[in-house]
Amino acid sequence: MVSLKTKSLSELLIVYNNLDKSPKKERGSLFERIVFEMLQHSGLKSEPSHKAVTGEQIDRSFRFADKLYPVQAEYESRQLSLDKIEKFDTTVLKWFGNPRGLVVSASGLRPGAIMRLVHQPSPRLILFTGGNLLAVLTEKVKLSRVLERKIKATEERKKPLLEVSDFENYEYEETESIRKTDKYTALLGARQKAPAS
Repeated sequence: MVSLKTKSLSELLIVYNNLDKSPKKERGSLFERIVFEMLQHSGLKSEPSHKAVTGEQIDRSFRFADKLYPVQAEYESRQLSLDKIEKFDTTVLKWFGNPRGLVVSASGLRPGAIMRLVHQPSPRLILFTGGNLLAVLTEKVKLSRVLERKIKATEERKKPLLEVSDFENYEYEETESIRKTDKYTALLGARQKAPAS
C-alpha cells in the first residue's frame, strides 16, 4: 500500500483533491491510505489489511464503540456496482460474524447497489461517500459524529445513505418522533389515572 507521511486532515485533503493527478494504478492505494489515515487522525484504532478465510481481501478494519468494522474503500470514476457491494456484504457476514461494515466510495453507488443496501431486512453496510469524506477532511464535522449518526440511522430507520447535509433534518425528525411519543405516553398515563365517571 502507498505510504503517506501526513500530519493533519488538511494534508490528507490536499492529497485527496489531487488524486486524479496521480498515476492511475496508484489512485486506489492512495485512496485507501487517505481513508485509514483519516481513521487514525480521528482517534480510531485501525487494523491492517488481511485476507478472509474465504479468500476475499479486506482493506482494513477499525474499532468503534467496541465493535469491529471491516472497511471496503473504492476510488473509481464510476459508481460502485451491485456485484462489489454483494461480495463485500457476504464477506462481512461470513468472516466477521458482525452484521456491520463500512463502504467508502468516492463516487457513490449505482441505483441497484443502493436498493440492495436500503431494502435488506437488516442492513449490514453503511455507505461513506466522497461528500462525507470531504466534510471530515475539511473539519466541518468529526468522524465520530458521522459514524454515530450513520450507524443509528442504519439500525433504526434503514438509512445507510444518510449524508452529513441531512443530519439536521434527521435530528429534527428524531426529536419530533421522541416528542410525539412522550406526548402520547403522557396522555395515555393521564387517561389511565383519570377517575371513572
